[in-house]
Amino acid sequence: MSQFVSFFSYTDTTWQKLGSTPGDRPAAVEAVARKLGGSVVSLHYMLGPYDGMVITDLPDTCAAAAMSTVAMCSGAFRQMHTHALLTPDQLPQILELSRLGGDSFQAPGSA
Repeated sequence: MSQFVSFFSYTDTTWQKLGSTPGDRPAAVEAVARKLGGSVVSLHYMLGPYDGMVITDLPDTCAAAAMSTVAMCSGAFRQMHTHALLTPDQLPQILELSRLGGDSFQAPGSA
């Protein structure tokens, strides 16, 4: 399983509907994650350019993309940005791969 964070913003219409009938938003998000083979780690509303964020454990990037697609196709969201989360334990491998790949890279105009 991999973790992903999705930052989201609701549409004005969604905020109006939430004001009168909020429902159980965490349960709704959890139901989608479970159908995709994962789970919700946490859901938070926030101040700033996004209305909230959800952290999920999902099998892979295809499942994460599907979760974002489900949300955006609902029409309830103005925007959603999903990012893979990397652990501190993965950093040494990332840096080693970067060194290996960097050996063969030439910046434009440097050759």
